[in-house]
This record gives sequence, C-alpha cells and structure tokens, in this order.
Amino acid sequence: MSIWNVSEWFSIFVSMALKSTVVLGAAWLAAWALRGRSAALRHLVWTAAAAAVLALPFLSASLPALRVPASGALLPFDPAVVFRVASSAAVEPPSLPSATARRAIHAPRYHDWRIWLMLLWAGGAAAAFARMLAAFIAMGRIQRTARPFPGDGLARALAESLGIRHPVRVLESRPGSMPMTCGLLRPAVFMPP
Repeated sequence: MSIWNVSEWFSIFVSMALKSTVVLGAAWLAAWALRGRSAALRHLVWTAAAAAVLALPFLSASLPALRVPASGALLPFDPAVVFRVASSAAVEPPSLPSATARRAIHAPRYHDWRIWLMLLWAGGAAAAFARMLAAFIAMGRIQRTARPFPGDGLARALAESLGIRHPVRVLESRPGSMPMTCGLLRPAVFMPP
C-alpha cells in the first residue's frame, strides 16, 4: 500500500474534520451558555477551542484511540493508520512498457471525488489562515501607528492597584472604535479618543 492511498488519507481528513467539528461545536455551545457573562470569558472559550483544533493532529497521533462502533460506516479504513510500508526483496530490472501500458500512461486519469473534497478542505483552511494572518498584520500596523493614550498616568496607577507588575501600554485608537486589546509578546490596550 503506498503512502498516497486516497482512502486512507481521506479517512484521516474525515477523522480530523469530525473531531474539529465536535470541538468547535462544544465551544459554540459553551459560548452560547456564557452569553450573559463577560466577553473575555467567551474569548477564552474560543481561544481554547482554536488551540485544541491546532493540537488535534498531535493529540490524535500520541493518545490512544477511542473506538466508536459506528465509525466503520463513515470511515473505510482505520484513521490511526498514517503510513504503511511494504517492501519486496526481489527487484526486477526495468523493461520497455508494453502497448497496453503505453496506452494506460497516456489515458486520461480518473480523479477521485475524495481528492477534490480534501483539496477543497485544504483550500478553506488556507483561506482561514490567510484571513487570520491578514488581521494580525493589520493589527500590527494599527499598533505601530497609534499614539500613546493621554491618560497614561491613570493607566499606570490602575495597573499597580491591580497588582500588574509589567508596564501596560495604553494606546489611542481612531475615533469611533471601541476599546480592545491585541498582541502576544507586547500586548497593548486600545482606547478611543
């Protein structure tokens, strides 16, 4: 069995898609149940769900498999099987292709619908990643062009009263915007003028 066996790869993709759907569905239910709570708590739920979806391939490879009796109906092969190597000790010398083999080489290839489905899924994932990357770049640009907030002393006093030891950068965002935070290594708080 070759590494490019479409059925096995399709099983892996379907398995990841189902697991991702369950994780994101649980996050949606949790965020819906917390709709009366703070936005920060709902943001934490969605951040944890995004981290879980990113960790799914690694967790699936390292944790023991949970067998679901109905999974055989959806997945034709075991999704835990990623690579299967087959080797042969006998090596035949290359020979000239026969007339039938030459016709098969030039015949139009049959495209499996599962390949197109996997390519569609990969294209959607790439588009979502590109959108997140564009938003990250846009927020970096906004952060670089923002002015320091005039009430910086008030922000410093508030940070000290809350026990925050590192300096908090408070920046002034454009008019009409709402307060927000951004940044991983150098987080900043944006306040409207």
